[in-house]
Amino acid sequence: MVTASLVTSRGTLSVDEHGVLSLLDSRGARELDQRVVPELSYASAVDLLVYPRRTTVGSELVARSLSDNTVRTLTTDLTSADRPALSPDGALVAFWGSDENVTIVGMYIVDLRLGVVRRLNNRDVAIGAPGFVEPPVERSFRFVSSRVVRWTAADGEHTADLSNEGAPQ
Repeated sequence: MVTASLVTSRGTLSVDEHGVLSLLDSRGARELDQRVVPELSYASAVDLLVYPRRTTVGSELVARSLSDNTVRTLTTDLTSADRPALSPDGALVAFWGSDENVTIVGMYIVDLRLGVVRRLNNRDVAIGAPGFVEPPVERSFRFVSSRVVRWTAADGEHTADLSNEGAPQ
């Protein structure tokens, strides 16, 4: 049973109930990865796929070039990284995550050119406290331009304009 699928310029990607990521193209189906969380984000401009992969302590974020099949782990210091969203130009990845010292999730940004991961919100705040920003509901986390991220949460719609240092509004 397929739990996620995505049509790309290279073929159709799918994740099955066992977490196996496969690509179906004119040559048939081939396995690309295992332990994949079915949250795929694709930027056609650079033929890049980003997805979370389960680890022994949570999940890590992985970038896979579909043009040459190179793989790069984007997060290593976090206990969780999920709901990735690639900017349309493929330069940035926004995602929700947490580290071992933080019990609540926050929005992170990875600049793919520099490989730098930075946390944008929910630092040093408690759930429900002033300044706390709700994570997205289901798969509503998305880029609406190369620098603006939007998501719908239980408390309403949020926007982060990354050209203004990502301050949630």
